[in-house]
Amino acid sequence: MKILGLIIEYNPFHNGHQYHLKQALNLINPDVTIGILSGNFVQRGEPSVFRKQAKVNFSLEAGLDLVLELPLVFSIQDAGGFALGSVWTLDKLKASSLVFGSESNDLKALKKIAFILNESSDKYTKLLKKFLKKGLSFPNSRKEALKVYFESSGFDSEIINKISLSNDILGLEYLKSIFHLKSSINAFSIKRIGKNYHDLNSNSSFSSASAIRNLLKKGDLEKIKKLVPEFAYKIIIDEINNNEGPIFLENLEKTIISIFRMNNLSDFENIYGINEGLDVRFKKIASVSKNLESFLMDVKTKRFTLTRIKRALLSTLIKLEKNSVKKSNIYGPQYIRVLGFNEKGRKYLSYLKKKIDIPVITNLSDWPRIYKKVLNNKYKVNPELFKTQLFYDIKATELYTLFNKEKKLLVGNEYKYNVKYKKT
Repeated sequence: MKILGLIIEYNPFHNGHQYHLKQALNLINPDVTIGILSGNFVQRGEPSVFRKQAKVNFSLEAGLDLVLELPLVFSIQDAGGFALGSVWTLDKLKASSLVFGSESNDLKALKKIAFILNESSDKYTKLLKKFLKKGLSFPNSRKEALKVYFESSGFDSEIINKISLSNDILGLEYLKSIFHLKSSINAFSIKRIGKNYHDLNSNSSFSSASAIRNLLKKGDLEKIKKLVPEFAYKIIIDEINNNEGPIFLENLEKTIISIFRMNNLSDFENIYGINEGLDVRFKKIASVSKNLESFLMDVKTKRFTLTRIKRALLSTLIKLEKNSVKKSNIYGPQYIRVLGFNEKGRKYLSYLKKKIDIPVITNLSDWPRIYKKVLNNKYKVNPELFKTQLFYDIKATELYTLFNKEKKLLVGNEYKYNVKYKKT
């Protein structure tokens, strides 16, 4: 069977996503298409602009057959951890192909860089440390180290320009993860069209998700109509009419600032993403910040990028521990969390359950029963890590609820989630 895997956030779904999906389907002509979806929090370190239920609807209406949730311990990591968790999940699901968007669309060059990064030669590692000591961010240090490495090895250093933009960086990490896992997944790239990832210009039918989120913040729904497919616009309007969004980080501005003001430095000690003095900057700047925007921009430095700061901020709110992330990156996802499917996806999932060695969760209330099977060694997972990853997902949804100013402060939302079945 040809199983196409896509790693998606759909935050929100737009014309560029539809183009990518159509191109991927034409390229692979799969029997089943699977989407690995970040849930209520996304890799750029922010709450999803719409809840994951809406993103599942985007996915199924767009034509995906099976939608699964990437555990939170991977979804708010840097590009490397995000890619590793996603590719690992696809590998467990017996995916044969992965198709990703790319600014350069130079798969050969990306594979060459990914191979070097996966091997992590002593020469490259020393160069990386050298540039990190100069105070550069990790992405820029890696870029400079690779440039010197390629030049000294007789390769064209221009190849490094292939990893300067968001989709190429993620694509590189997908390839690196495939090499690391020795996965049989075949990777393909599709040329990204339209605006760059962070471009806020919406004067095009292929605007970025950032531009659309900016329009949502302004309430400019008419402009959004031309930037997203008709079915996606309907889902967006339904979410807004039902007071389910849009959701933005600043919705919890006072709570966030207060937490960082009240935390002691020791409270940051075991939090993922807090190192190199970031805790000191958080504490110091929170005490004088007037709003969340000034707080983030004042914490930002050449070393600490804005996305890194936001991820560390979310990790602090959720209390995501470094050790949990470290173990997850060693042992991988400990379960498959099903969010939605059509009939084709349902049948493949039924077939898959007999073939994989980690549990499939369709109803969260079943987790104690599944956990007993885990303890009885029915699955090849770490029992404590299984619970840790799952409980972070539950906590994340409870936190996400607080970002919604229009809804009552209810708990237990994750247990109320029903898998979406789309009739075909």
